[in-house]
Amino acid sequence: MDIHYINQGKRGKKGLCNICKQSASLSWDHVPPKGGIDLKPVEQITILQRLAGNPEEQKPRISQNGVKYRTLCKHCNERLGHRYDPVLNSFALGVGRILKSIVEVPPMIHYKTQPAILIRAILGHLVAAKGVIDHNVVDQKIREFLFDDQAQIPEEIKIFYWIYP
Repeated sequence: MDIHYINQGKRGKKGLCNICKQSASLSWDHVPPKGGIDLKPVEQITILQRLAGNPEEQKPRISQNGVKYRTLCKHCNERLGHRYDPVLNSFALGVGRILKSIVEVPPMIHYKTQPAILIRAILGHLVAAKGVIDHNVVDQKIREFLFDDQAQIPEEIKIFYWIYP
């Protein structure tokens, strides 16, 4: 079973949404989203538990269906899930199929997608995957970008993609 490190324990059922920052019932956001990978059980421990050592004394939290965070209100989770995740999932599965069908990974792979939607999905899940709401400039610019489908990606944000085995 894979181990994933988290910065804190599970959040309550009600709290501030990481994207819209409204107080609401929080729903689970899978990172990466369901549909783009095979979800399997994972053990999650906090970074503090990991640094403290004594692995035999640690009690990891087991998530039966992948890495997920209770950080988004229903509205923001559905926005990510219905508008943006299908493109991210298609991209992940499509690139995965290409990689499985070749013997040697070439220096560059071309894959047709919808970059603006793909970027919104990635940025939305990055903000959602935080255990606490950050009020930094970059996160605020990401939130503004997510709420305006016509907005250009902020200059401060750069997206890079590479193949990781």
